Amino acid sequence: DSRFMAAVFRAMPSDDLTDLLNQLPNDLTQAILPHIKDLDAVHTLMQYGKDTAGGIMTTDFVALPERMSVEEAIKEVRAASEKEVVFYIYVVDDANRLRGVMSLRQLILGAPTQTLGEIVTKQVWKVHLDTDQEEVARARRDCDKELKDVLSEFAELRSASIRLVASLKDVDLAR
Repeated sequence: DSRFMAAVFRAMPSDDLTDLLNQLPNDLTQAILPHIKDLDAVHTLMQYGKDTAGGIMTTDFVALPERMSVEEAIKEVRAASEKEVVFYIYVVDDANRLRGVMSLRQLILGAPTQTLGEIVTKQVWKVHLDTDQEEVARARRDCDKELKDVLSEFAELRSASIRLVASLKDVDLAR
């Protein structure tokens, strides 16, 4: 029944739903789109080729300001429990540009009064959104860093639509 299917689609993470929609005939995709809760994220993901870094990214992550204290950040992460990816926190400046990343471990081990900017890892591995997923997988295997980001040429996060930046998921690279 269509109500059940609509509920399933609304519950799916936008990157997984985009993968599904890319497999369906266009007329069926168009019939499903009105039932999707995060239509902006799905449209963003659908603009990239399914075999590119942009096509295998997720828009569901946590980004916090570099001036935020560790104590405040821990509260924010707890409040973001509905996010699909909360293994890493993306740290941004006042203009919402990526400044670095940190693991949950780094966050928890930080002093409560330290700012995220003081403890963030600033060297982040980046690829362009149109990079072929096989090249991303090869580069990822060759890289020693724990976290890899898909980052637009503008190197910024857009908090409202999260159109340009997203984190790669290991499961997507296994394709």
